[in-house]
Amino acid sequence: MIKRLKDISINKKIIGIIIFVNIAATITIIPVLFLTIRGGFMSQQTRYLQGIKNLVEGIIEDNQKAIKNYAILFSKDRQVKDNLFYHTELAGEREHPMRAIRQLVETFNVGFIELTDRNGMVVANTRYPDIFYIDRRYDKLIREALKGHVSTGIEKGSNGFILKAVAPVYYDQDQLIGTLTTGIEMNANFVERIRTLSGVDIGIVDNSNRIVISTLDSLYPGYKIPEKDNAMTVSSEPFMLIKLPFYSDGTVLGAFVIMKRDTLPEIMRKAHVTVAVLLSIIAIVSIATTVLILKKILSPIRALKEGAEKIGSGDFSHRIEISSRDEIGSLSEVFNNMAENLQKLKTMEEKLHHSERLASIGRFTAGIAHELNNPIANIMGMLKVIRRELPADSPILEDIDIMVSEAKRCGRIVRDLLVYTRQSPVRKEKTDINQIIDETIEVLKRNIDGKRIVFTKHLNNSLNNVVVDPLQMEQVIRNIILNSIQAIEREGEISVRTSMGDRGELLIEISDTGCGISEEIREKIFYPFFTTKKTGEGTGLGLTVCHSIIEQHNGEIEVLSSRGSGTTFIIRLPYNQS
Repeated sequence: MIKRLKDISINKKIIGIIIFVNIAATITIIPVLFLTIRGGFMSQQTRYLQGIKNLVEGIIEDNQKAIKNYAILFSKDRQVKDNLFYHTELAGEREHPMRAIRQLVETFNVGFIELTDRNGMVVANTRYPDIFYIDRRYDKLIREALKGHVSTGIEKGSNGFILKAVAPVYYDQDQLIGTLTTGIEMNANFVERIRTLSGVDIGIVDNSNRIVISTLDSLYPGYKIPEKDNAMTVSSEPFMLIKLPFYSDGTVLGAFVIMKRDTLPEIMRKAHVTVAVLLSIIAIVSIATTVLILKKILSPIRALKEGAEKIGSGDFSHRIEISSRDEIGSLSEVFNNMAENLQKLKTMEEKLHHSERLASIGRFTAGIAHELNNPIANIMGMLKVIRRELPADSPILEDIDIMVSEAKRCGRIVRDLLVYTRQSPVRKEKTDINQIIDETIEVLKRNIDGKRIVFTKHLNNSLNNVVVDPLQMEQVIRNIILNSIQAIEREGEISVRTSMGDRGELLIEISDTGCGISEEIREKIFYPFFTTKKTGEGTGLGLTVCHSIIEQHNGEIEVLSSRGSGTTFIIRLPYNQS
């Protein structure tokens, strides 16, 4: 009997309850119905508030990551490192670093930057320019930075709290010369940005649960909120609360307070009237009319459930159709607003990451393009002059032609980098990919620096009609094979294979027996300017450009490797693409 009841749909159960109410005791059912409605709405509000909590946590984590990235970026600034080194290590022979860090504050719009020397003594502070040689070693983040670690945290300031990050500053690869601290104040603008993204009011309290800053005007600084309750009343309006504490040295320093107006009392008050009317109608009308009413009531709730599942799976574009302006309609509208905010946040993050990557490459290429193009042009000119002066049967004519070709290729690489930063469209044409591989390997055999490397090729001869940009694909194959050559210390093997994949795509596999790549480094190899090579041996742009080129060809690039077991790059490209 119990099992059969479980198999009955909720519609039939509700109809049975309604018939029982009409027959038995309506007054007995009313309290149960009200409790059910209240529990349902409370559960929905709790889940919604939990979702907002997760969103706010994500926003705060993004701010921490951004500050950490700024600290790392600023600590590698050439002017900052030079000024700090000469000021602290060589008794101030060059310009004081204050000007350099002020320029960074103005350029990146961070709250402040502070520099200390390798003993933890303050050298420069943009917020308090008059302080010098104050000992900061009591600061846990400074101590960690002096050990070579980058860390973030929240500390109490004179007017509230500060979100900050500290990074070590190295003059050379292993020479620690000090630390760099940067951060932002968690002020009214900070909480207002979170409120705009989350759609709820935000407050910050100290460890005594007293308000430091809040988006609610009625919550003035010093206002004490409940310690353990998850609800409070402000200006006669009920609010639901969730706290996100933050810590310092294991103790609670303060907390973010997420405050959402509690609409449940108003909803229940309206529900009382609605239920009374419905019960009066149910006592008169037929079961058919009841079924229609149930369908109308349950469909928005089902839509909310389905919408929550889609949002939970990452489909932030999903919206719920609002068919009414009652409480459920209001909840649907709030749900849609939340989904829209999540979608905007995701889009903003993607654009920010993409912009940061392009900006970093753009700054680099803009700085070196002129310096590279002029020497390349001079080399080509001198080679052409030498070639004209040599007899036609000179044995070095072929080598000079190769040198001219390689100089031209260098020029194309610089131009391709500039094209990459501007996201110019690729110039696709029908290409023999095997010919590109053959020619690239023949050229690179001259650059193995005395190593004993065996090149093996397993090429599908039918791949002579692939639609790609030949210059860009040559650049991708060349960069990967060069990395393989550099990964082999004395002797080894580099294998190149082309084939058709199971889904009709072009596969290019380049494998080597070199030193391999650790998991930690493998996750970063496509980042702009990330390189494990010594200074002067690489810019960290080769694989970044490869990744961008493959993406513009609607393809994928994958790396299979582990430390000490060689590396395999797998490139997947659509065989025919417009």
